Amino acid sequence: MIRNLPTLLLAFLFATNVCAQTEDNNVMVSDASDCYYFSEKNGVVTVRNERAETYTATRMWADVQPFISYGRGCQLTSSRVRGYSPMYKNVTRSSVFAGDTKVCYFNARLGSKGETLRASFERLYSDVRFFTDIPFHNDYFIKDKVIKVVVPKSLSRFAVKGINLPPSVVFEHKQSGGNDIYTFTITNMPTPPTDDNQPDNTSGIIVTGSFADYADLYAWEHKFAEEVDCSVSNIDQIVSEATAGAKNDVERVARTLEWVQNNIRYVAVEKGDNAWKPDAPQEVIRKTYGDCKGMALLLRTLLKHQKIDARLADVSSAKAFVKPSQVPTLCSIDHMVCVAFVGGKEYWLDATNKYAPLGFASDWTSGCEAIYEEPGNKCRMVRMPLHTSSMSKDSVVADYSLASEGAIVGEIKHHFTGDMKMSALAAYFETESQDRKELSGRMLGVAVSPNIDVSDISWSGADSRSAVSTLSAKIRNKDAVEMVGSEVYVELNPMKDWILPVVNTEKRKTDYELPMIAECSADITLSVPKSMTVESVPENLTVETDNAVLSLLCEAKGQKIIFRKKIVIKNKIVPLAKQSDWNATVKRWNEACSEQIVLKKM
Repeated sequence: MIRNLPTLLLAFLFATNVCAQTEDNNVMVSDASDCYYFSEKNGVVTVRNERAETYTATRMWADVQPFISYGRGCQLTSSRVRGYSPMYKNVTRSSVFAGDTKVCYFNARLGSKGETLRASFERLYSDVRFFTDIPFHNDYFIKDKVIKVVVPKSLSRFAVKGINLPPSVVFEHKQSGGNDIYTFTITNMPTPPTDDNQPDNTSGIIVTGSFADYADLYAWEHKFAEEVDCSVSNIDQIVSEATAGAKNDVERVARTLEWVQNNIRYVAVEKGDNAWKPDAPQEVIRKTYGDCKGMALLLRTLLKHQKIDARLADVSSAKAFVKPSQVPTLCSIDHMVCVAFVGGKEYWLDATNKYAPLGFASDWTSGCEAIYEEPGNKCRMVRMPLHTSSMSKDSVVADYSLASEGAIVGEIKHHFTGDMKMSALAAYFETESQDRKELSGRMLGVAVSPNIDVSDISWSGADSRSAVSTLSAKIRNKDAVEMVGSEVYVELNPMKDWILPVVNTEKRKTDYELPMIAECSADITLSVPKSMTVESVPENLTVETDNAVLSLLCEAKGQKIIFRKKIVIKNKIVPLAKQSDWNATVKRWNEACSEQIVLKKM
């Protein structure tokens, strides 16, 4: 359920010589045309694509790989680079288990500075619904390129529109000879930025008209699910096992979700009809794996057997190119979940994450559009629950005392909820057992060191049903204490705040996306021996930016020191113009939290 692969990703999957353009680039697309012609015959709409590109070496010889993608609903009809033979390969994204996207490419060479090479391709979209979008960017600098879409008057329901047009693209729409002609002229377009953690602000051309509205889109997708045989031979046994001990329908829903999460492994499938058609529930159970569609349909099947109102929902996640309310197109839907209705309340069920609790909406689907089935072959568009920072918490609670040999000793608990919980449990249980102690130490904020001992490690709530998962341990940490004469220096800050990264602004060209909307906190108590006095503690600090609220409180109360810090990420996107200010804030915060407590022996 993913739109066409971006050209940069496609090239990366099979090329060995492609690299991003820089100021001293060596290869450019000096001239290119990419034309699409709509036509209709016997009620069937098709689109013919003719693409031609001229590559030029600007400084020295270079290897180049002209290529084009094709697959479901799109056939390659011609490919040509003089002096070279075409090569073919299946391309599957790293997150996809199986897919049927293919590429045709040429391993060619520009022998010297100024040498050019011409590549031409032709494709036919036999199913116009799979002609969803046209990317702007190439893997090389583009000097001049024209993208043209020609739509006859008889097919005026079809059109194209630019999304996030960069400054290097000029759009023109005119009518000529009974056709609508849409032209995008590209001049001096650099390769896409490759900054780390850049937001997914995809630019390109979206095709409209394949579906009348979101209901038409849902009806087309939903028919695939309705064609599936949902019979499960041992469904009574599965339901009985899954819901054992459940006292009401809400608990039955939660335990059914947990059964699917524990027994079915998530894999993505985008091959043939399987890109849209869910696998049969019996097959998902037999194979013990499924994609989002197969897992959602299995959930619906098990819940309906319990007389619980459960429905399939198509989701337009934060990663989708456009939203179905904007343009009803196949690339506006990229996920499927199940929705259960109990006691007049909606419960969103996403079994693709093994540790997601009942009704939890992840950060990447927060407030996103979803379409679910309604009685009478109807559907309804809603927004998924809004994800707030308080839904994903990472909180450390510790109670320490200062031992005579110069160590802080005590018990620490690290609580996780929401996305934090899912990430922590996945990281821990996917780590080899012999490496889990070291990982636990890092998760508890202590480094691997001969001077640090972590013992009695345990988890509670390490399942999908629990709202909170807790990692507990006992710690003896000598590295946190330094004795100099009569003075004792103690650092209580439990860990570096990974959720507050410093942005590398050198040559950066894009905004920066923080890890997630979340809340991180630490509440640490240190008991000080009566033989010592508290000379100083870190100064309190409160900072608020457009992205975060940071607060630090440290105080001495008798022989106890209270260290509290809290980070609330409220907006993930740090604009390019504000990244230096963000770095200054993070630096100030880190320095404040790293200030040591000073004690003095009496």
